Amino acid sequence: MMIALLGVTRAYAFDLALANQGDRVEDGKVQIGAREFPLPPGVWILTAKHKYRMVSKNSNVEGADVWTGYFVNLKDKQFRAAMELSASVASTSTRRWSHEPCKRNDTVFKDTFNSHIDFPECLLVTHNIKMFEHNSQSWWYPTALWFEEQEIGLPTTTLAAMYDKYQFGDCVNVRFWVNPELFGMLPSKNVTQWPKNDWHKDRLDKDPARSAYMQQFIAWSQFMSEAYRASLNKKPTIALPDFPVANPA
Repeated sequence: MMIALLGVTRAYAFDLALANQGDRVEDGKVQIGAREFPLPPGVWILTAKHKYRMVSKNSNVEGADVWTGYFVNLKDKQFRAAMELSASVASTSTRRWSHEPCKRNDTVFKDTFNSHIDFPECLLVTHNIKMFEHNSQSWWYPTALWFEEQEIGLPTTTLAAMYDKYQFGDCVNVRFWVNPELFGMLPSKNVTQWPKNDWHKDRLDKDPARSAYMQQFIAWSQFMSEAYRASLNKKPTIALPDFPVANPA
């Protein structure tokens, strides 16, 4: 089965609800409901999307309709970065959310923004391996098929920034995965065991170059969280910079 490959570049706001697989974002903005969310510079290709109902804590009624889109950014048929963006379509009367994004304690960086358990806000930065093997996420199959048909070269290790914010009646979840090899870093040596990978938090101190780049990526991620918080609150869209390039030794 052949799926949309080249897609189209839209001359108007990229509304996720109206977009099709293969459509391209080139102006750095995606619309979900009445909100506009920023993307880093470059061409981002939609490979999957879905809509679902996110419920609140202790309720099957309260919650929000959420659109999710998965986008990839390429360089010469190589995976450069990807993002998964989810946001509520419209404000609701949700008073307590059931998600707990801040529970992880194995990441390189974590910021809970002093948020309340019923309205969590969290930024996590870590690394991933084997993220392109079989996955239960809804974006995985159509995206994996797209990668195969397009003959996209995939990295063994990616850096990940994950931001979640839940507030009264609204939510946003965004994940960025970046291929550090296309930003000036050497390939990782151990790509089969997550705790033994060169990007693991317990190994960064032994690698000054990776440690320095991780600090650059954390700073980028902190700025990204500010931009998405602003978009969730319907403030003017804050343009995102490109991902950091490693400083020369």
